[in-house]
Amino acid sequence: MIMEVTSEDLLARVAEQDGAALSELYDRYAPRVYGLMAHILPTRSDAEGVLQEVFVRLWSESPRLRHEGGSVAAWLVVTARDLAVERLRAVRNRAPTVQFDPAITNRAKESAADARKSKTRALLFAEKLSERKSETPTLRPATMAGVAERGGASFCLLAPTQGNHLD
Repeated sequence: MIMEVTSEDLLARVAEQDGAALSELYDRYAPRVYGLMAHILPTRSDAEGVLQEVFVRLWSESPRLRHEGGSVAAWLVVTARDLAVERLRAVRNRAPTVQFDPAITNRAKESAADARKSKTRALLFAEKLSERKSETPTLRPATMAGVAERGGASFCLLAPTQGNHLD
């Protein structure tokens, strides 16, 4: 009959830096710890990060834990919960960070400069239009040579002048 190794026996082996014992504890408890983290934390990556940190701490703190006694499962759950709460607080307290891509920033500056140039051109054009508004366009008949060149059709040319008279 095969006897199952207890978690406390595995912890004693982990305290002696036995990687296989840590792997066995991970296989036993990781699904439960991860499930708990998935309920507490907002993202899967956060839950995975806390799970990893719990087992790293188990590896480093195992000599102390072995001497204190207590349940390995309880230590894993309490440690995971504490780390999850710490992570939630850090996320809440952290101001959102914005990183600017220099290429996008330069394109935005160029676009703003182009927009200012376009606005300037539009204002100059509007100013010229308002100046020309005072000029009254008049009709003047085409020259006879011009009429002959175009097949004899009669037409008039539109030309701005400073008055309201025909040439």
